[in-house]
Amino acid sequence: MLELLERPALVRGPVITHLPAQTMAVVYTVGNPEESEHRAMAALYSSFLEMRRKRLENGERLPIGVLRVRWLNSRDAPSHIWLGAWGLQIPSDVTSMPQVMHDLAVKVETWSYGTVVEIVHEGPRSAQEETLDELSHYIAQSEYTAVGEFEEEYQAPPRTICGEVTFR
Repeated sequence: MLELLERPALVRGPVITHLPAQTMAVVYTVGNPEESEHRAMAALYSSFLEMRRKRLENGERLPIGVLRVRWLNSRDAPSHIWLGAWGLQIPSDVTSMPQVMHDLAVKVETWSYGTVVEIVHEGPRSAQEETLDELSHYIAQSEYTAVGEFEEEYQAPPRTICGEVTFR
């Protein structure tokens, strides 16, 4: 029998940094993240890959960036009704995305950033609360106030047992 082992969480950060605005391909979902992520990623990646294929025909190579998700109401709502904005960075000259899955629209938006606080969490989802508590404590100690949406950036797919996530 194969047993999955959880490695201890490794936390790096927090750090204050500045990020410029970025053009993003975005899909919106409502519901528990573990139930909505599959459809969101399927729509987002299939649309992105179609755009990438068309650009490759013109000789342009376009790497796939990391998946990001903004939880727009996570501070006020239970997880079964969270509004998620799932995004992939795209070139700034893109104004529309191919619609591969017609029941879930992929939009083009500019995500604003500015001064952000980031912390890296590596490990199981079950250990994320400690990382988020450290992030909140750091923000309070630095005399900053959290504004805007909570965002995760996945360095590994969200369903992996151990992955790296940047919280901002």
